[in-house]
Amino acid sequence: MTTSQLVPSAVEPVEPRAESAEPREKVRGGWLGRLLSGRRTAYRKVRPHQVRRLIEEGAVVVDVREPAQWRAGHIRGSVNIPLADVLDRSEDLPDGPIVTVCRSGPRSARAAELLAADGHQTFNLRGGLREWDYAGYPVMDAEGEPGFVA
Repeated sequence: MTTSQLVPSAVEPVEPRAESAEPREKVRGGWLGRLLSGRRTAYRKVRPHQVRRLIEEGAVVVDVREPAQWRAGHIRGSVNIPLADVLDRSEDLPDGPIVTVCRSGPRSARAAELLAADGHQTFNLRGGLREWDYAGYPVMDAEGEPGFVA
């Protein structure tokens, strides 16, 4: 059995959102569809100073850790979407650049891959929030006070 028999037309065009002039591609068949389509998802790994610049230019930071970890410490203005919910909430995210973060990098790399496959322009913070904190950038708790990376 061939890939095309398993997942006929694994990649289909999706109409652009109102604020976007470019059509997005959406992969059918979930992670299996992406795997069988042979399509590689592209996202860029970025360092803390690059994330800072992306934030200044309007990027949305998606923190894919669990809510308790996010409450303990996160990048100011970040949105908490646990990794398990990323694809379900993908349509809620804007068309602009998205930076994914987690504690040390692996979960956010997976989220970046999933969001890129769903048509988003995605960046992943290399080394995660531990690297962000080590570089001297602030981490805030849920009340807006200085937090810590959990």
